[in-house]
Amino acid sequence: MPAWLAILLLIELVIILTNPNERDYNWMQGLRRPAWLALHIWSPLIRLACYLGLYLSLLLVHKQLGGWNAVIVYLVVIALNEASVWITCRMRSLSLGTLIGAAAWVLFLILTLGVSQISPVAALGLLPYLIWTFVDHLAQWQMIGLNSVGDHRLAGRRVSSFHTFAQELERLRQSMTRRRRPR
Repeated sequence: MPAWLAILLLIELVIILTNPNERDYNWMQGLRRPAWLALHIWSPLIRLACYLGLYLSLLLVHKQLGGWNAVIVYLVVIALNEASVWITCRMRSLSLGTLIGAAAWVLFLILTLGVSQISPVAALGLLPYLIWTFVDHLAQWQMIGLNSVGDHRLAGRRVSSFHTFAQELERLRQSMTRRRRPR
């Protein structure tokens, strides 16, 4: 299999594996978004441009460096960034998804800076993804305040805020501790 096809299939596999299921995605679609996020309707086209830039960047770096180490680094960073949406939807926690998304964005920035040393053109291919994910995570951060006021409930589960995030983690820890005890 040619490298260009293997890389394309690996990126697509990461994207498919990190997509939330329909029920979880519908929950996220029902959340209130910041008013400035009118470009959300263009999200599919923006994401396509971002993935195309990612793909071309990875092809350039792979061609220049050879080997698959760079491909693995790209895929891990992409998976972490894409997983932030999956985690937000699955755990119904905007705060957890935002935290993971911010960490992924920092790693992506480091990747972009590293790639710029190898190929400035490849680094330019990463810029659309870097900018879009920043906007996406900023919107998600602002959604925390828009969706966690008072006793607001969506789909039967309250959207967590940073204040309740620690409580959620403690409940999870306690439930796991109870399951581990011998009977």
